[in-house]
Amino acid sequence: MEEGYKSVFQYIFNNVRSTFIQELEDEEYIVQIFTNSTLVKTYSTIDPNKVWLLIDRLPNYSRKNLFGLENSYIQICIQQI
Repeated sequence: MEEGYKSVFQYIFNNVRSTFIQELEDEEYIVQIFTNSTLVKTYSTIDPNKVWLLIDRLPNYSRKNLFGLENSYIQICIQQI
């Protein structure tokens, strides 16, 4: 996959509304968590499932779905790059 893919969503982390920024860069999946505009944690690995297992905050969601990788539009965009 190409680098440059990024998605953002908000969720509760440590009982505070936080911003989760997900990136795909050089085949590495990175999740950064910001609370009150401060970076509080960074996770990275080569597998989108494993990076979310490290975080263990959203157990009811497919890890690949959180990255948008199962979305047909996202798949088309990645293929075009």
